[in-house]
Parts: sequence; C-alpha cells; structure tokens
Amino acid sequence: METHDKSTYQEFKVDLIQSTILDTDVLDNLISKCILTLDDREEIDSLSDQSNRNQKLLEILMQRPYNTFFVFVEAIKNSDQKCHSSLVERMEAKVLDKDLILQKAQLTDETTVINDAVKLIKWYKTIVHEINIDKTGILDKLFTQDVIDREVHEKLSSVKMVPQEQNRRLLGTLVRKDISSAFPIFLEVLREDSCYKDYAEKIEETHVTQNDLELLSIGNRIRERKRNGMSDLMVDQIEKWKIESKIYVETRATDHVLASINSNNCVSVIGPAGSGKTAIARNVALQMERLGYTILTVSDAKEVKDLYKSDRKTLYVVDDMCGNFTASQSRIEEWKKSMNDIKGILENGNCKLILTCRLQVFQDKGFTNLEIFKTCVCNLRSHSLSLSSEEKKKLTAEYFKEHAVEAFARLSEYEFLPFLCKLYYVQRNNPEFNVQFFLDDPFSFYQKELRSMYNDCAEGKYKYCALLLLVIFNNKLKENHLTGKDPKVEKIIEAIKDVCVIDENIKGRKLKSQLEILTGTFVTYDEGIYKTIHDKLFDFLAVYFGTQEELISILIMYAEPRFVRERFSVTKDIENEFHVIPLSDDNLQMYIQRVFEDMVSSRDVNHNIEENVNLKNIKLRTMLRELMRDLNNQEIIDLLETASTSFLNVMFVMRETDINDEVENRFREYQSFSIILPDDLVQQYIDRWFGDLTKSNSTKAHFKDNRLLKSVTFRIALNSFMRQINHERIGSIIRTGSKDFLDTMFVKTEHDIKDSAKEQYECFGIVIPERILQPYIDRWFHDLTRYSWDTFFDDFVLEKYTSMYFNTAKIWFRGLINFEENRLLMNIPFRDAVRTTMRQLTTEKITSLINTAEDIFLHTMFVLTEDDIIDNAKKTYKQFGIIIPDDLLQQYIEQYFNRLTNTNWMVALMNKNRAFQNDKGRTALRSYMKQLTKEKIASLIQNAGHIFFKTMFVMTEEDIKDNAKNRYECFGIVIPDDLIKQYVQRWFDQMTNERRFGDAFYRSRLIFNVSFRCTLRNCMRQLPTEKIALIIQTSKNDVFNQMFVMTEDDIKDNAENQYECFGIVVSVDLLQQYIHKWLKCLTYTSDLEKCIDENRLFKNSAFRTALCNYMRQLDKETIASLISDAGEDVLNKMFVMTDEDIIDSAENQHKCFGIVIPDHLLQHYFDIWLKRLTKTSGIEKCIDENRPLKNDTFRTALCDHMRQLNTEKIAHLIRNAKNDFLNKMFVMSEDDIKDNTEKRYECFGIVIPANLIKAYIERWLKRLTKTDELQKSIDQNRPQKNALFRNAFQTYMEQSNAETIANLIWIGSTDFLNTMFVMTTDEIKDNFETRYTCVGIEIPQDVLHQYIEKWVEGLTVTSDLEKFIDKNRPLKTAKFRIALCNYLKQLNQKKIASLILEVDGNYLNKMFVMTEDDINENAVNLYERFGIVIPDEMLQQYIERWFLHLFDRPQTKSFLDGNRLLMNATFCTAFRNFIKQLNREQIAYFIQKGSKDFINTMFVMTEDDIKDDGANRYEWFGIVIPDDLLLLQQYIERWFKSVTEANSVKVYMNANRLLTNATFRTALHTYMSLLDTDEIESLIRTGSSDFLNTMFVLMENDIVSEHAYYRFESFGIVIPDDMLQQYIERWMDCMKKTNSVMEFVGVNRSSMSNILQTELEPYMTEVNSEK
Repeated sequence: METHDKSTYQEFKVDLIQSTILDTDVLDNLISKCILTLDDREEIDSLSDQSNRNQKLLEILMQRPYNTFFVFVEAIKNSDQKCHSSLVERMEAKVLDKDLILQKAQLTDETTVINDAVKLIKWYKTIVHEINIDKTGILDKLFTQDVIDREVHEKLSSVKMVPQEQNRRLLGTLVRKDISSAFPIFLEVLREDSCYKDYAEKIEETHVTQNDLELLSIGNRIRERKRNGMSDLMVDQIEKWKIESKIYVETRATDHVLASINSNNCVSVIGPAGSGKTAIARNVALQMERLGYTILTVSDAKEVKDLYKSDRKTLYVVDDMCGNFTASQSRIEEWKKSMNDIKGILENGNCKLILTCRLQVFQDKGFTNLEIFKTCVCNLRSHSLSLSSEEKKKLTAEYFKEHAVEAFARLSEYEFLPFLCKLYYVQRNNPEFNVQFFLDDPFSFYQKELRSMYNDCAEGKYKYCALLLLVIFNNKLKENHLTGKDPKVEKIIEAIKDVCVIDENIKGRKLKSQLEILTGTFVTYDEGIYKTIHDKLFDFLAVYFGTQEELISILIMYAEPRFVRERFSVTKDIENEFHVIPLSDDNLQMYIQRVFEDMVSSRDVNHNIEENVNLKNIKLRTMLRELMRDLNNQEIIDLLETASTSFLNVMFVMRETDINDEVENRFREYQSFSIILPDDLVQQYIDRWFGDLTKSNSTKAHFKDNRLLKSVTFRIALNSFMRQINHERIGSIIRTGSKDFLDTMFVKTEHDIKDSAKEQYECFGIVIPERILQPYIDRWFHDLTRYSWDTFFDDFVLEKYTSMYFNTAKIWFRGLINFEENRLLMNIPFRDAVRTTMRQLTTEKITSLINTAEDIFLHTMFVLTEDDIIDNAKKTYKQFGIIIPDDLLQQYIEQYFNRLTNTNWMVALMNKNRAFQNDKGRTALRSYMKQLTKEKIASLIQNAGHIFFKTMFVMTEEDIKDNAKNRYECFGIVIPDDLIKQYVQRWFDQMTNERRFGDAFYRSRLIFNVSFRCTLRNCMRQLPTEKIALIIQTSKNDVFNQMFVMTEDDIKDNAENQYECFGIVVSVDLLQQYIHKWLKCLTYTSDLEKCIDENRLFKNSAFRTALCNYMRQLDKETIASLISDAGEDVLNKMFVMTDEDIIDSAENQHKCFGIVIPDHLLQHYFDIWLKRLTKTSGIEKCIDENRPLKNDTFRTALCDHMRQLNTEKIAHLIRNAKNDFLNKMFVMSEDDIKDNTEKRYECFGIVIPANLIKAYIERWLKRLTKTDELQKSIDQNRPQKNALFRNAFQTYMEQSNAETIANLIWIGSTDFLNTMFVMTTDEIKDNFETRYTCVGIEIPQDVLHQYIEKWVEGLTVTSDLEKFIDKNRPLKTAKFRIALCNYLKQLNQKKIASLILEVDGNYLNKMFVMTEDDINENAVNLYERFGIVIPDEMLQQYIERWFLHLFDRPQTKSFLDGNRLLMNATFCTAFRNFIKQLNREQIAYFIQKGSKDFINTMFVMTEDDIKDDGANRYEWFGIVIPDDLLLLQQYIERWFKSVTEANSVKVYMNANRLLTNATFRTALHTYMSLLDTDEIESLIRTGSSDFLNTMFVLMENDIVSEHAYYRFESFGIVIPDDMLQQYIERWMDCMKKTNSVMEFVGVNRSSMSNILQTELEPYMTEVNSEK
C-alpha cells in the first residue's frame, strides 16, 4: 500500500475505531468489491466489542498491498453511517488515487468454478439486503436439493436471526461448498420466484475480471499468512569432514539436499540407519561453508540459541536428532519448548539448520508439533532419493577399489550400503581383515571377529570386555569412567571380569588402552568420549552381546537406563527385530526390578515410563504393579529417603482407587502405577516432599502433579505442617529456597490461603512473620535484578505479521519479572514495604544496579519521576519503580544503549522501556545519539546486531519523528556522508539473505530517502559478475524473484512495490545459470503461480523465450529427476503432454510454459503423481489443477494405470493414503466411475478388490475415529454411496466382537462417539438424507457402561456443552437416557468432588442439580433430561467452586441465568448463606479481582437491597459491604476507576445496585469531593471521552439533587479554575475524534455554561482558521 494511503488511515483511526459501526453494511460493501474475504469477516465478527471489530477491519485494510482507502470511503458513504457525514467528508477530501486496477487480462474458460464464487461475492451486498430467503422458501428449496445440510438449515431458520444475517451465513456456506454445483441450483431457485428472477439473470451475466480474481487472491494469501562462533572441537570436526569428503561420492540425494538447504531455512535428512544421512549432511555443510556459512554442530535447542548471532551466516548441523534408536521424548519436549525461538532464529535470514534423523525416530508421534523440521524433508528411502544402481556402482568403486565388482554384486541389496562401505574402508588395512568373509556376510564377519577376539588371547579378551563396557554405557563411554575411581564403574568391570572368566585384576585404564587399539576399526574417540564408528555397528554390538546368554543379566543390571528402556523387547513381533534384545520369561523379573529402580532414581518418571515400549505389555504392567503393591513398610521408608523428587511426587497415593489403569494423556502415564502411602508415614513423606518443594523451580507444577493432594487427609496434614514451621526455618527457607518457591508459597495472612482456589498451591501457604519481612524483600529484590533472558525466554508471546522484529512485533511479559506470580504483592502493606525499599536505595546501589542488573530489570524498573509509578496500574510492575537520579541519567543511557545494539528484541524493548516514556528520557537519549563520534558510528555499522542496524540508522535529522507509532522511530543515528557506502554494503548483504525480502525492503527506514536510494542503485550497478553469480547461487526465493531483472528498463523509479525501484541486471552469460537455479527452486515451491507471478524477469519477453528454449532442451534424465523431485504444485502445473498444451498468451503465466512428458516417462509420472495424491489433503484441487489431465490421451492412460494396479499395491494405498484419498479415490465398481461428472476426481477411481473390502473398512473406520469432521468425511466417501459397501460395513460391524467395539469407544474422538454409535440397528436408515445416519455401530449391552463413561468424560472437556449433547445419537433413545441417568446416580462422592473441582463453569451450570425432581425427562433441552445430584455434604464445595467462576465472568447476569440449581429454593438459600458468611478479607479480594459486571451487579449496602422476588436473578442475591469505611472506600475506588474507563457512563452507573442506597451515594459524593488536584488532573488526562462529558462540572450547582433524571447527574467533579484550560484542550481533542460533533457537545453537562462558551471561543476561532 502507498505510504499516503496508510498515513491517511492513521489520521482517522481513532475516530473510526471509537465512533463508528463498521461491521455490518461497510463490510458488506467491501466484500462485494472483493477487497475483503468472507474469512476476514469471520475474524472481525469473532471479536467481542465494537471498537475491537473496527480496529481489526482497519488493520486488514492497511495490510492490503494496494490503495484501499478510497474504496473504504465509498463503502462508508454507501452504508448506514449517515450520522458521520462530517467524518466522511474529511476522509473524502484525502482521497488522491481512485485506481485499483492490478492487471488487465481476460479470463479463460478454465476459471468457471472460481468465476461462480466471484459472481456471488460481487453480488454479496445486494443479496444480503434485498433478498428474503425465509419468506420466499428459498432456504427450504436449497435444503431439499442438498445445497445446504440440516444443521445449516436449522441455524438459518432460527427466529433469533435477522434476515441480513441469514443471507450472510447462507452466502458463506455456498461460497465454501462445491460452488460448481451450488451456484446453478441457487440461481435456479431464485428464478422460480418472480421477485428475484431478474437478480438471477444479472448474477449469472456478471463479468468477472482478472482484477477481481487478483484482489481475492491477495486477500486469501494474506489470510493464509496469518494462519504460518566455532569451538575448537567444531573446527576439528570440520577438518575431519574435509578429509572424509575426499572419497565422498555425490549422489542425486546430495544435489537434492544442497538445493533444498539453499531454498529453505531448515532441511531434515531422514532415512534408515546406515543409509548415508550423516555423510550427506556433512558434505552439504562443507559446500555451504564455501558460500560463506559458519558451520556449527549442535545437539539441542539450547546450543542453537546460545550460539546464535544475527549478523553471521550460520548453518547449524544436528546429527541424530532426538535419539538414534527410538525417539527421546525429553529431547522432543526440549525442542518443542524452544520452537518459537528456533523459528525466530531461522527466519532471521542468515541462519539455516540441517538435521539428520533415523526414519523410525522421525515418524514418532512426538514430532507432530515440531512442524519446522517437517517443512523440507529429504527421505533417503524415497524412490527419488534412494541410491540408484549407477550410484551404488560408483560408491563401491570408490571404496572397494579392486573388489568393487564383487562388492556391488554381494552388497548392493543392503539399503545401508554406505555404512558397509565405511566399515570396509576403516578395516581394509587391518592385516587380519578377510575381505571375502566381509563380502559373504558383513555381520557374520563381525560375529566371527568378536568370537575370535574373545578366544584368541588375554589381550583379545580385554578388547571384548572393552566393547561390552561401551555397550553398557550406551555408546557413550567417557574417558574419565575408565581413568577415575567411580565405584559404580569398578563394580561393572568386576562383574564383566567374572562373566568373561578373567582371573587377572583388570582396571579401567587397561580397557582404555584396548579401546585405543580399536580406534579407527571399531570405535572413535572425540572430546573425551568413545563411540562406535557408526550407529549401525552399535546396533549390531548391542544385539550380539544381548543375545549371549551369559551376558544378558549384566546388561539388564548395569546398562544405562535409556539402553534398558529401548533395547530390550518382551514381544517378538516388534518392527526393529534386528536391533532389539529379546527377553525370555526367565529374565522378566530381573528386568522389571531394574525398570522400577530406574523409575525410583529418574528425574522424570513419566518420561521413563512412556519411553519404555515394554510397559505397554499387560504382563509386564501387571508385574510392575505387583512389585509396587508388595513393598513393605521398611522398603517404603527407604524410598522416602532415597527416591527422586519426581518419583516422590507422582508415584504415591493414599488409596487403591487413585490408581488409573487406562490413561489417555501420555503426560500422565505414571497414573497407571502407584505405591499406597501408609497413614503412619504421611508425616515422614511431607518432611521430605516439602524439602524438595523449597528447591523447586516450578512450584505450581510440583503441586499439580502430586497425586496425594487429591486426598483431604493429606491436604489437612500438609496445611498443618506449614502452619507449624518455626521462624528460624522460615528465615532459612527465605535465604536458600528457590525464587519460584518464594514467589508462590509465602503469604501475609491466613486469609490469603484459599480453601477452594483454582490453583492447587493457593490452598496452602506460609505466613511470613513481620520481623522476617525485610529479609524476604531483600532476597526477592535481589532475584528481581538477576532475572535474565535465559530465564525469561519461554515466558513471552511473540506476535508477528510479516516480520519477527518490525512493526507489529510485540513482547508481552508473562508475569513480568516475577511480579504477577508473587502472592504477597496482593497485599497492600507488602506493596508499600517494597516501594519503601526501592525509594531508600542509595546512589551507590542504584549505580551498581544500572551496571549489573539484567536487561529486563533495566528496561522495566527504572523511571525518571514519581509520576511514572502508577498506583493502580494493570501491570503490577508499573506500580513500582526506581527513580534515576539526574547525575546518573547519562550512565543509565550509556548502559542501555550498549545493550540495545546487540539484542534481537530491540523494537519491543524500546516500546516497553519506562524511562523513555518520559520526555526527559527521550530527549537525553536523542542527545546521546547525536554526540556519537564518527568512529563509534563506523563501529556500529560494522558490528551492531541485525535489528539495531536496520532500525536505528537514518540519513537526516528529519527522518527522526517526535510522535511516531513505533518508539524506535523517535530516535536515530545520522549516517555521516563518508560512511554511507559502508552502510549500504552491509545493508545489501543482509537484504540478499532475507526470507521475506519484499516486506523487509518495504520496512527499511532508509529506503524512502533519495540519497540512500541513489547510493543503493549505484552499488547494485557496480556489482561484479562473480558477486552476482554468488547471489544467484545462494539467495532465497524472494530475493531471486524480486531483485533480478533483464535490463535497466525493467527498473521503475516510482513503482508501488519499493523493491521494483531497484534491480540487479542478469547478464547474458549468467542467464543460463539463473534459469537453471530458478527451475530448481521452482521444483520445491508449494505455490508455483505465486512464485512465477512475483518473478520480475517474467515480464521480459527475452527471458520468457530463453526459458521456453531451456525447457525444450531438457534431456530425459533431467525430466525424470524433475518428476521425482517436484512438489505437488509443480507436478500439476508445469508438466504437459504435448507442445499444444502450452498456450503462449495464457492468462495464468505458468500456462505459457511447460515440460513435455516423454512417452517412456509417463508411467513414472503416474507413479509419482499418484504417490503425491495419496499424501494431499486436497484431492479435488490437486486433480482440477493438473494440466496433463486436460489431455484425453493422459486421462485414458491414467485410467488404464489405475485398473492395472495389483492387489498388493492397492493394499499399500489403503494402508498409507490420507483420508481425502481414501474417501475420494476408491470405488466399489467400474460403474461408480463417471465419465463426464462435474467433479473431475469422479472420472477416475481404484476399484476395491473383494478380498480388500474388509481391510478398507477397517482403515476407513480407524481414520473416522480420529477425524474432527466426521459427517463431512462420511459425506465425501465414494464407496459409502454404494449399497454393497454399506451392507458390507454393517456386516463387518455385526460380526465385530465386543472387544473390537470397546476399542473403538476407547480410541474414538468425541465426534465419533456422538455420531457413529446407536443403541439399536433400527436407528440406521439406509436412505436417509443425512448420510452418516445410514451407518452406525450398535453398542453391545456389556460395553454400554464403557461408552457412557467415555462420553461423560468428553462432556467434561467440550467447549460447547449443549451442542455436544444435542449431536449424540444414542441420547435420542429412552433406553440410553435411562442408562445414563443410572450411571450418573452411581457416581461416588470422590468422582463428584473431582468433577466439581475440575470442570468449567458451563458444566457446573448445566449438569448439576439438587434433587432427582430437578431432572425432567420431557424437557425441551436435552441436557435437562439428566443431571448429577449434588450430595448434601458437597453443596458447600460446589458453591465455593461455582462462585469462583461467577466472580470473574464478564457477563455475570447471563451466567447466573444459566444455572439449573438456582431454580431450587434450597440451593438459593444455601448460596445466600454462603455469601453472608464471606469474611472481610474475602470480600476485599472479590472487590479487587472481580469482573466489572460482578462489581456492578453483586454488591449491595444492606440486606434490604436483596429482593427475593426480583425480576432479575442477580437481584435475589448480593454481597453486603460490611460497615467498614476502609472496605467501602476500596469498593468505591475500584468501581470509580471502572466508571472513568466506561464508554457509556450513564449505562454503567444505571446498572449499579449500590447507587439506589442513600448511604452509598453519600459516600460516593464524599469520595469525589475529596479528590485532590493531582487526581483531577489525571482524570482529565486519562478518563474516557464519555466520562469527560458526563462527570465534570464547572460549579457545585451543576450537580443535581437526589431527584435527577439520570443517576450520573447526582454526582460530579468540579473543575478547578486553573485546570479549565487543560480540560478544554482534552475535550477539544476528543471532539475532533468523534463522528458527531453535535451529539458530543450536546451530552456535555457544561456545554450551555457561559463560562465554558467564553473559554472555548479562542479554540473555536483557531479551529475555524485551520479549516
């Protein structure tokens, strides 16, 4: 968008946000103009209040890359905003450009489907406002013709919905449906009504331009975007890589990975063990090093963050990520926690990451959330990347030399051939190595080698023992294990010596010497660690030693815990049978004992359990439970003394019923196992547990995970323990406890401990004695200053639009530097004490803090004046502050500036810095920047961080703005003339590595400066050929597309896109290189059309000609490679059958080009395309976009190809294809394939063989259990339309045993549970209009209880309880409802208590009742037909929990109205009693923390203000404010603050119940009359415009007596004479922003006053003169 356009929006933004209604007619207009999408409307409508909706609309319009302002003005003019005519006139005067044409091109017939949707969108406003779909029966007709389904029909038929909203929702449904079928039916329905016949004709004749399509495309693209230094060791490693690279054989996989890492920030190289993953990654890394990248080998996310430098080109290499055998869940979790950080680093533009990972690890479900590592995956097992026969010959020739031919013949069948080549290479010079043995059977060779080693001599046996020790330490044997005196290692060596029958007294050093001999053949040594030369060799050694009968016990007893979890298997059918050690029955008891011991010592017990696949085995689970159950008292005591904190926290329970055999949450696997804690050991447990708690860095999680806390007995004991802690121990805890413990577990009074708090830890607390308060503050303040980025990194939310660092980049501090988390800060005396401590800091202490405190403290805790400290600030940290003395301000600025230059969060931190929110601070910082020397500026240009460099340099002082939106724009360092060239060079180098080049270019501060632009152009013109070649080779796609041109004429001086004002001319001798690289990048793009449209060279005919010639000259091998490597979009859009399929002047540019598929590669294309098709989630789109499919020959050949698929191939497709393929590409017979159907995918199909129907049903059913859109999935399923399939499905279900159905219940999603189960087969209707009702699974009587149990569990977590209940099919039958009621009746008190504690407010409101009589079998609402009766003894608990939900609800009245229990007199009485018993501290808490609506509606002055027969439910209850002036004052302060923020003071005051009470009104009068001048000044400055109008008066007489018409007129704040000018200035400012000046002036209480009119006269004169 042009700068003018954006700034014009900013000029009117406040008026538009606060004073208009933009979310009805205006949106309709903009949608009809194709400016907004229907998704935009949904996002806007989802916001809760008008101002937010307005703001969101403006944000969307300002984000469009074209001038939307004039269209927006027209939309307002054509809407119902007539009352804002003056605003519209002012806006209209600002319109300069009314041209919105993006392209001038005609459409082709191939865009018919899109055209239909656009036609409806262009008629959107007219249809919404002029057609009545209800009265004319249009809605019913569309329903009968299956254009809309029953659910949509029922929603749109709702009497609550106005006609316009009905139409909007209907159009949304039509556009998102299959528009090709819905559009003609909709028009036909319109034609049937004489009133709307003309509409139908006009809609159909609507001309759709390329402009319309481009506008919608832009909107959709933006929507889509909204939704996605080296150590010595590293140097050594790189050198080793270089040596190894001399014999490296490059393959197509190497080329593919290299191209991928050049085009992507992150590439995952995956494959089976030994397939060459690591070698490829290292070779590619070395090639990237030649392109200027620093190679860093890292093992975890922390290293990536620690080693990150924004201005350095870095390639991180991660080998064997997340485990080399099975996936390490702890490492996955570590990466997951750091995902935002990793994304930020990689999106910087200078950093890339390449990782290797074993296939089975990468496919682990834990990788699902590590999405960045799945953006570009190179699978070495894939057809296109696995070693070709030719490559295997080259490989064996390079490594085996004279034995190459034999090696190829014997070893080429192994997919781990690269590993075998390496094994041979390291062994080849060993005089004892027999090449024939190796070639005959590589692993038999090693078996013989190990046996010979053991039997040869003493030295050979020592080597054998050394390798066994390496296996015991899980391939990570540290040198100090062998040279030190670790008793554990000595014990292991002693055991090895015994089992290997060695009489001599061997030591670790002896074994070390043997490993040194084996280095190079069996092992490697790196940084003090011995490992095997390859992981595949370790796999072999582990199995070899593990299958020796005499050694397995040693491995079970002594091997590393991870080895024990991963390498043993109790089952024989495990996939990795060649990598695991089978466990016999004789070894199970020893194994389970070892597993238990590992759990006891584990820092993460759940991780320990989850990673052990054997614990999925019922037999082993039972053995482990029995082991725990049989522990005696002494063994439990030993555990209490020695077990890890994690074990202590999660493995003890009070009762047998706390053990859960079936746990769905994988983070709670430990709940399947437990040790019952004897009553007489509770105290001992608490002693130990509490000691661990004081050291915990996650106190909340510690409480949340503790299973004993579910027991009332335990909670009472723990509370008692904490109350009895003496002062001396409290002092010790303050000195030594963790920061988190100090924050969360100390309170000021007993009243701060809440029995029924939402958070478990809040039910407990240590009351801090008065005399220990200051030591606590001192310790807490010290922690505050040390709170660093390392601690903080996971505690922020990063919000971005197009750039991580610019414009909308914001950081919100979660509980900023441990303020919000501190419980004591809820206490006023404590807050006062903290403020006093800060005020009393000496100059020396403040100096020390400036120099040593962490960045967060420096940014947020220093202020310049007392006024910068706000008593009632929403952010707690703003209620405190350290005032910087004048003589230390310069020192503060220097320290702040130095830190600023290298932080990645500069923009956000500048916005948050409190010192620079003050004019004095900003002036001082500007002055400091002006005084920087030329040498200092030169150093900053060279060395400053990436973000500082982009944002803080300017060309002139005029580029620095006083009141810029982004605070960094208020400052700037002017670049001296003789340093401009240096700056430009660095700037250009950084830009060529930007991932989002266009956005980054546009957001540069300097790009609008003429002098800078000239220098930049000259820099580009003077680039040498070598530099341009390097940029072509290494640049990102964006740079590649947007910065290269064919001639100087392609560079436009005043282009709308700033980057088009510049360009690098591609010389003729580099054109071929450019095309080659561009085509390679194109191969991997996911949006080919966008990539082509954004390429500037495409606008040049010479380039297009060169590209066409290049494509025609591609050889068959290259085409085959392109087919194999191409992504879905390229495969569909860049290949054609003949030259005639290439259209020279096609509207879509990609159709002007094409690669003709040679005849002999057609089958190869089918194979690859079909494979891609199985993985896509958009079959229809994929088929519709495929260019070859428009060719008859191709379609015929494809049909033949599908018919010829053998049973094995079809079975493979059934097993592995995605849902969409499974639903749409399989059919029951050839008759189900239609030749001329509108849906192109229905022209093809794979007939399911009779012997695979059962396999298909099983697979489809399994997929159905996981889908969130079950009805849609069933509707789209082609086989399900065939009666034979439906019969087969029902037969399959009827033949399924109870166990199968029970499993479906267990694994099924809540939608599956609701939709697919029935009570009897009579409920299955074969020809019913809703297709899912044509199928169903009858619930056997013996699993009905399990179904109900699972369904009720789903009910507790649903976000829409009523909808969830209404969707359930079994609930329609009385039998099921009876069973459900019986189940709910039988819930024990523990379960009911758990539900009360855990469910949300909606569940509490709708599902609980007082008596059976409150359940109505004939109720209209299904949920009222059942309910959970609250036991009498739990009523208090329910009320306490429910009240906690009530007090923070933004809509108190509706929440009360939704509660079923409030219809019961007993409950109402109990609730009133509860309210009456609230003590002073609790009332104070609710005043402070309650929602605004709660404050207004739930407090009263006397019992008389509570009305038993009130019309509104909330009037039946009330919290009486005690006769306590301090509490009343607290209420008035909190309530009055809400009044000052209200957009409608009149409405807010009218809703307040206390204002009906004379005592309260008097107190409020008194409060307002006592406001001092500072407070009044603050209210004038910060109050809402309505508060300004309604609550300020000029004299006491303006305050009406008790009988005022409006409540607010009985109150008022008299404006002091010396503040009248300030009031008028603020009032005038508000008036300028309003849409109706007359209305604004009219509501002002003093507008008719002569005094005000006299004072206003000069201002009005000034305003008129400005006009």
